[in-house]
Amino acid sequence: MATVAPSVPNHLIREIMHAIQLHGNGNAMGSLALSSKEAFSVFKYVIGHDVVGDLVNKNEALNNPNPLLRSTLSKNNGNDSEKAIYNKLPIMFNTKSFYNIAVRYIRKLHVTLNGTINLPKLSLEYDIAELTVEGYVNSDEQSLTPILDSWKNLRVLKIKRVTNKFLDDVCFGVFRLNNLQNLELKVTRRQLENLLTTAPRFPFPEVVTLQYGFGDNVPIDLATSLTFPEVKRLNFQCSSESHLTFEIFKMLRNLVQCFPSLEAAKIAFNGKHAYSIQGITNQLTQCHEWCNNANFTVPVEINYCAVVEFTHAASIQVVNEHLKSLGYTESIQPHSWIIEKEYANVRLIHCLTREHQGNAFVNVDTLDSEEEDDDWDSDDSMDDL
Repeated sequence: MATVAPSVPNHLIREIMHAIQLHGNGNAMGSLALSSKEAFSVFKYVIGHDVVGDLVNKNEALNNPNPLLRSTLSKNNGNDSEKAIYNKLPIMFNTKSFYNIAVRYIRKLHVTLNGTINLPKLSLEYDIAELTVEGYVNSDEQSLTPILDSWKNLRVLKIKRVTNKFLDDVCFGVFRLNNLQNLELKVTRRQLENLLTTAPRFPFPEVVTLQYGFGDNVPIDLATSLTFPEVKRLNFQCSSESHLTFEIFKMLRNLVQCFPSLEAAKIAFNGKHAYSIQGITNQLTQCHEWCNNANFTVPVEINYCAVVEFTHAASIQVVNEHLKSLGYTESIQPHSWIIEKEYANVRLIHCLTREHQGNAFVNVDTLDSEEEDDDWDSDDSMDDL
């Protein structure tokens, strides 16, 4: 009688495949995949859901496979790059046949442009479902359409440096994102203003993330903005070299109103300002007043993170006591404080992080005698909302 090899339960195959992936051993994953029909199904699932293909221009590939497969579940401890893709652990294949099989089943792709759109063609079993594009092209006349044309079933699209040409192509129907569910764009001031105020309306999907930097610290006038009823969830991430002003808060409030069908919104604002007892006290008071009177019609979470410049000699003990008296607690990060407040439809999370400068934190008495530098306008009023 022939001996039948014992079968391994699917949940154990998944656990083994997961463990191998966390070590970046592509050959072991491929060997396990070919051991049974069930194992191959698990392999296809893992490649499609837990692996991203890192695709670069042909002349940038050098000796690496292109795309290089990376695990989305494991951190590359040998790399401390700020670029997120490089912090994902590479999955290495010493056998080309295993690599070729794996590439066929990727559904997440990260594309890095470097001056030109000069990417290799891929032979894929399925359409790419999630695409992230970083880098730049030399001319705004070029479009991302050559990249996107091959994948009509995109569900998630993230563009870190969007071109005007791409936005125009989408607005005027040259390229259609019919199946898109989640869109993330990093935009300039003019692009954001055009997106929200200029016809024809941009066809946003249900989930939208917009990243924007206040280079001149001047908010955008959204008095004549359009509305986008298709959007259900909004994430707006912005940064400034200054603190959160009333004018910026008003712009954020108006921006939320551009999306009348929202179920929830998240706003992240990163700023910077100098520390003074009166300045921090006024800041907290005014933020609370603005949030309490904003009249948001949907739940909004505001994460306001400020880097605080301690330009005077000060005592960390005195700073701690002052912030704790306002309701802040020390964060896990050193010299960081956080406070959370709930209002009608608003959750405010306010974080302060020290930026060490000069001889900060050396003299207890200096903080009490320093000249208060309150750069908050006490005339800011919620009446203008």
